[in-house]
Amino acid sequence: MHSLTRSATSVVLLLSVALPSAVQAQAEWTEAVVESLLREVLAIQSAGDLQRAGAFVDRWATWDGSLHGVIAQSVGSAGGGGYRLVRYGALVPGGTR
Repeated sequence: MHSLTRSATSVVLLLSVALPSAVQAQAEWTEAVVESLLREVLAIQSAGDLQRAGAFVDRWATWDGSLHGVIAQSVGSAGGGGYRLVRYGALVPGGTR
């Protein structure tokens, strides 16, 4: 399997945790979309084109509450979307907290 396809498949699998029925019903379409976006990101990175990168972010980095709000709620319900703060005692000056 091509590494780009493998990456797209990984994203599809991660999304399926948050939206199992929607992603499973449209798995092939989702994989094609993710692969297309990943190809575009890699091309922009390879070219080092700041203007093209800005245009990509402007196009895709938007929040639509009717769509993304539902996704955020699904991810939250699945126990994802949070973060953990890990503290390593060996890295804390003067202590083993």
